[in-house]
Amino acid sequence: MTESRAAVLTEPGGDWEIHDITVDPPKAGEVLVKLAYAGLCYSDEHLRFGSDARLPIVGGHEGSGVVTEVGPGVTGVEPGDHVALTFVAICGSARAASG
Repeated sequence: MTESRAAVLTEPGGDWEIHDITVDPPKAGEVLVKLAYAGLCYSDEHLRFGSDARLPIVGGHEGSGVVTEVGPGVTGVEPGDHVALTFVAICGSARAASG
């Protein structure tokens, strides 16, 4: 288990609040990233004012950091890799994605 702080929305239309949270170790196909930077964007605000969000929810799905753990079956990254997080899933192998 990893202790962290997160921007959490607890009620529709409410304010984002900083809470201490506990993050489980990564499961199959997941990675744990120690974030250096993260931000709340328009899609987070959509959750704030939309009616379909399952609350409470942690915001800030765009950011960058370093992989600290990988779950079973993860082969594309390993602990120590620097990564950027995005809302849109990409494979990272296309020229535009990998530089």
